[in-house]
Amino acid sequence: MKTHFLLVLLSLCFMPAFAEAEKSPLLYSVTGTSRDTSLAKDEALFVFTFHDPQQKFVKAPLQLGWNAEQKIAQPDEKGRAELRLKPGKYKLYFYNSLFNEIITDSIRIASRNRIEITVYFQEASEQVEVEKPVIYLYPQQPMDISVKLQVKGDLTFTYPKYDGGWQVKADPDGTIHSNGKNYSYLFWEAKMELQPQDQQPGSGFIVPREGLLQFLESSLQTIGFRPNEAQDFITYWYPRMMAHEKVYVHFLFNDEFSKYAPLEISPKPDQLIRVYMLWSPDVNGRQLDTAKPKLPSFERKGFTVFEWGGTQLEEKDSRSAQ
Repeated sequence: MKTHFLLVLLSLCFMPAFAEAEKSPLLYSVTGTSRDTSLAKDEALFVFTFHDPQQKFVKAPLQLGWNAEQKIAQPDEKGRAELRLKPGKYKLYFYNSLFNEIITDSIRIASRNRIEITVYFQEASEQVEVEKPVIYLYPQQPMDISVKLQVKGDLTFTYPKYDGGWQVKADPDGTIHSNGKNYSYLFWEAKMELQPQDQQPGSGFIVPREGLLQFLESSLQTIGFRPNEAQDFITYWYPRMMAHEKVYVHFLFNDEFSKYAPLEISPKPDQLIRVYMLWSPDVNGRQLDTAKPKLPSFERKGFTVFEWGGTQLEEKDSRSAQ
């Protein structure tokens, strides 16, 4: 009876305080405690069940840590993984690059005890600076054009000024006329949250400093940048990227980026090309899941709108490469 009371008390103590707050998500809970006589006297067992934000089982490898130790855990088909330790007091953490890290309170586990913990991962969110997206307009004849952005975030700077949209006139050579001034492109910057799969994609390029300029020139030519557009892109990004021994580069195209900042253009262009670069210093030696991606080549036709932009992502620690 005494043992049963202690186990119930431990279960209540292990519930995180924030689980009681209606506005805070439940990150983990102790769902069972019991004696396990199959364990040796100097053994104790944690059994975890991992759920993703859609309440599906997490089956992908993840980082499992306890106190100052860590290992890669491989959950089974039901999202379960075990951790066998010596009896003691442990602060546990769980990490997968697609989700926010979860850290528990200190949990004491006795000899030959089994504690079951259910972990509820939350989708990782990180606000990033969307830098220098620039929009070039190439109508086939001088044309009045309306351009509207629906940024899923906050615009931080625009030029010319964005006032519910840009109402401009554009020439076939790309010259844009607005309020008595001429512009080469429409400029905007914003802060927004990128989805985890775009922050930590498994494919891309690892580029050393000595090959960076050639990589950018050849990649932009393959994609279909015009010389003036490539020059604008390279002179903006190259000086920052070449400060690092290696960089990781991943491109998003068209719909992959439009989900963050849909464009509404009238008249509707015959061709809309959007190119967005994510890059980070490859300080910790990122490991790619797949072979180098093949870059698309875009052919221009009729009234074409071309846009490029980018974001420097913070380099994750070594766990993000697992």
